[in-house]
Amino acid sequence: MENVDSGWEKKEWVCEGTYWLDPTSPSYEKGCGWKGLGSECRHGDYCDSFVEMVCPSCEFRIVDVEFPLVGSGTVTYTWGKYGSK
Repeated sequence: MENVDSGWEKKEWVCEGTYWLDPTSPSYEKGCGWKGLGSECRHGDYCDSFVEMVCPSCEFRIVDVEFPLVGSGTVTYTWGKYGSK
């Protein structure tokens, strides 16, 4: 998974196959072979913490990009109250 600030849009990606599965897995699917920059990919499904980037040719899932965290610091709970550090 790429972070939104990792430069994923400037990297070259290849639509190879189900990247999270071993190619010998029965669930493995082969991609179309498209090559291009992350910025050329389309948005797929939006999830709670990331968006799937899909191949512009066949819409196969190529990479997941995490959303930036909203807010700053960590939330701590003390004596029934919470605060941010």
